[in-house]
Amino acid sequence: MPSLNLPLILSVVLTVPWKNAQSFSISSYATSPKIRTTTTTSNHDSTTSAISGPTSTTSTALHATTYKPIFDFTLDPQNPTAKSKSASSFERIDDAIMGGISTSSLRDNPTESYATWSGVCRTDGGGFCGMRTLPFASPLDADGQEGVFLDCMLASDEEASRRVWKMTVRTDSSRGEMVYQAEYDLQRVMEEECDLREALEEARAAEAELQEAMEGVAKMNVAEDVGKEMEEAKGAGEDLMKAMNDAKKEDGEGDGNGNGGEEEECWARVFVPFDKFQLVRGPRLVPDGPKLNVTGGIFQIGMTLSKFQMGVNTTELENFRPGYFEMRIQRMGFYNTNGDAAPAVANDANSNDGYDNASVIDNVPDTLSKKEAQKKRPFLLKMLLPLAKVFFSEKANRRKSAMRILREERGLSRGKAILFGIRSRKRSMGGCIPSVFKTLGILTVDSFRAVALSVLKVVLLYPLRVVGAVVRKVKQMLGLTVKPSLRE
Repeated sequence: MPSLNLPLILSVVLTVPWKNAQSFSISSYATSPKIRTTTTTSNHDSTTSAISGPTSTTSTALHATTYKPIFDFTLDPQNPTAKSKSASSFERIDDAIMGGISTSSLRDNPTESYATWSGVCRTDGGGFCGMRTLPFASPLDADGQEGVFLDCMLASDEEASRRVWKMTVRTDSSRGEMVYQAEYDLQRVMEEECDLREALEEARAAEAELQEAMEGVAKMNVAEDVGKEMEEAKGAGEDLMKAMNDAKKEDGEGDGNGNGGEEEECWARVFVPFDKFQLVRGPRLVPDGPKLNVTGGIFQIGMTLSKFQMGVNTTELENFRPGYFEMRIQRMGFYNTNGDAAPAVANDANSNDGYDNASVIDNVPDTLSKKEAQKKRPFLLKMLLPLAKVFFSEKANRRKSAMRILREERGLSRGKAILFGIRSRKRSMGGCIPSVFKTLGILTVDSFRAVALSVLKVVLLYPLRVVGAVVRKVKQMLGLTVKPSLRE
């Protein structure tokens, strides 16, 4: 009978879970059972385990990541109102504000342990979908925190890399176009989570093979030294089985007795450090903009899916994927990794995945209602918003996009495109005559809007551009900092 090299078997088995140690660490499950923890930056230069801190081949220091959840979309029995309150704290901020036709929304799923941010991103006239919190009743205290974390999963497809994902924070009470943003690599985080699950499955298979080999050795009449080696292997195998069972329990894949559960999706935890946020105006970086300072509090948190990459000049992502998207979100909040602590502290079974239960309850912030937020807007903005709604109506933008598609992609003339619209409305309007009158009304309103917009450009927009150019030129001559216009 061929001899078994038990040390070799052990060395193979015990290294399987860590075969891609530079990409992920099994210890991340100790802090958050169902979620991969990864720090992601726009230049993809850092991957951080929730326990071990930044991945390093030379450092062995242990750090416990502490979390301060702000929004919780899970089914928390200790705080049943947190889920709905978290979802109602956000409003959409899609490209309709700049003439686009994209649309999205954050929806609560009462029976699921997550909220859904979904929509359709179109490149006609825009190219981004976003959401942001309503104004906080008081700014969030982020002093001593290291950044923002997000527990999420892209459920619509596997092409997260074909969009630009951004996190947004605001450090003042304004609601203008200048905010702090940071990109994060969702594709990378999701892939690492799936790789980790695959490695765990391989480890379980190797552990089963080891168990079978030990049972075979037990039946053999071997020498005492081989028996001692077998006992050591058995002990190591038992430790490995315990670790795998613990992973099953934490990962929701079984009952700890080898009874596998229903396979779960790859949830990921994204870390976005505060020092990666940069001041932007629209999609463009503000040159020499001040660094993010959160000591005065955070007044807004938001997220964006975009075709625009962050840069000094407007830069579009090549091979951008427009269309439907769906992201599922469990939690959003602050984190820090500054304290030394034993891993067991973060792995406390009663700690709600490493969170302080009280913090989840207390830290769902109060926000102003939409009416209250509108009342607090500056007087000039209150005057301009109704005009903006008239000239940048989403319905008008969609009709314009439909007309472009009919003329450019289907080769219809403008008259034939209008007739196509009449025929399309005929059934829903209850006849040809109502459809004709509806179409004539739309054409009248759109014609008035086009004329009014042209007049507004001549009497207001173009003069303001001239004044702005003169002011920037004077500032340049005086050596003052000049902010570039969005058109440059």
